[in-house]
Amino acid sequence: MNEADRCAKCGFCEAVCPTYNAARARHYGPRGRLHMAKYIFGGGRSKRAIESIATCLRCKACELDVLPGAVDRY
Repeated sequence: MNEADRCAKCGFCEAVCPTYNAARARHYGPRGRLHMAKYIFGGGRSKRAIESIATCLRCKACELDVLPGAVDRY
């Protein structure tokens, strides 16, 4: 099982993500970034996918403040 598969896809992470809360756009939240990362690693390329990943602040709020998946983001 890879790290991304450990995500429970519950959405709790969005409540603590500063970029999601500022933009209110799914692709700027942890779940959206997870989907975009899978897209990129699968060979997909788009400006939106790259921007989505690049806007992560790496604050680890999604990792530290949320329990279910216990996914290590880095």
